[in-house]
Amino acid sequence: MRNRRQENGPPVRGQHSSTIGPICPTTVPGWGTSDSLRPGDTSEVSRGPWLKALGDAAEKPELMPSSTTVSVTLPVTDTAPPRIMGFALTPHNFRYFLWGVQATFWLLWCLLAYHAEPAQRSPVGPFWFVAAHVPIMMGAVYLNYFWLIPRYLARRQYLRYGLAIIWLLGTAQGLRWMVGAYALQESQLFAERWPLSLALSGILLMASTLFKFVEGWFQVSQQQVQLQNEQLRSELRFLRAQVNPHFLFNTLNNLYALTLTQDPRAPQMVAKLSELMRYLIYDSRTTRVKLQRELDLLCSYIELQQLQYDAETNVDFYTEGVKNQHWVAPLLLITFLENSFKHGDLATNPKGWIALSVVVEGRQLRVSVANTTRGTGAASSGGIGLENARRQLLLNYPDRHHLEIIRAEGEFRVDLEIELEAPEAFPPSPVLQPDGARRKKL
Repeated sequence: MRNRRQENGPPVRGQHSSTIGPICPTTVPGWGTSDSLRPGDTSEVSRGPWLKALGDAAEKPELMPSSTTVSVTLPVTDTAPPRIMGFALTPHNFRYFLWGVQATFWLLWCLLAYHAEPAQRSPVGPFWFVAAHVPIMMGAVYLNYFWLIPRYLARRQYLRYGLAIIWLLGTAQGLRWMVGAYALQESQLFAERWPLSLALSGILLMASTLFKFVEGWFQVSQQQVQLQNEQLRSELRFLRAQVNPHFLFNTLNNLYALTLTQDPRAPQMVAKLSELMRYLIYDSRTTRVKLQRELDLLCSYIELQQLQYDAETNVDFYTEGVKNQHWVAPLLLITFLENSFKHGDLATNPKGWIALSVVVEGRQLRVSVANTTRGTGAASSGGIGLENARRQLLLNYPDRHHLEIIRAEGEFRVDLEIELEAPEAFPPSPVLQPDGARRKKL
């Protein structure tokens, strides 16, 4: 197996060395430094028009000029919870937010009532004035909040709700007059201030109604967010379920060809297939996996594919900056590598090659997968692979990825950039391996 690389520089298309390197190791970091990989560097490529479906563009090269770049930035609905002063209003937090707002409001109301003119003129003093009148208003407000609004206003019984509010205002004012006249000896003060008292009571009831509407709007919006998230999770599960049969379909075809000729490599292929299926069935169920584990999957897949070739293959795999705390969506990169093996020309072209580069700089993940193609034939055709990967990117990394598909003469290339989540968003790994760069000579 040849490594597409110069002795003192990055690999250049068409120049190869005959060095045979090791098979993919099982761990990612710690290989030492190496130069960066630039598979099949081409001259400037012109940007083609926006294509409605990226998968069609990739799978039908006749739709694209001889040198074309398709750049995709797709819109997505923001399903993140609303924030107030940096505080995420999740359903759990919103409950405490409501309690805090109400407690603050009533505290301020008591302070204002305590220092108001009627309280200062009260025969029993401002404290007992507030202690007698504020509970009556609180009762009216919460009766409206918890009973009248759900029973009448939410059911669009506006006339009944209006009559109930009038009755509630009259009852509250009557109770305040009774308390003021007989308990606080301030009937004259109440008679002088009852219009203002009635207006303040109406304002409080209107404020409680508005507050109830805000609470209802938030609950509905959160239900919509939860529904959207569940739909996204269901679609992701469906897309990943598509990867498994798509991958099995290609691998079993190769295994079938080996068994027809009783090739001794068939048992090795079955063993490798078992390793891959263990990852596909169990490890890929989570929303994120370690990037190291995903790269190990690529290694196993490369080894599995190489079993079907009689001669050594020119596959180059380069990684740099990969650490144990980097996480990525599962089964995302395998699609691009599978596309290169399926539609490349390794089997027919002695100078054919596949180059895979995975580089992490900070939180930026850069992936480049390039391969030679069969003349002007399709770089990718007749499958769901690239369309599946494009949709997974949209769901997993909305507004945080950039995908380019480049088709030049005799070469097909996919460049992908992803903004990874911060390491603290995931549980720490018990073992952190040193950073490094490596090149797999396959």
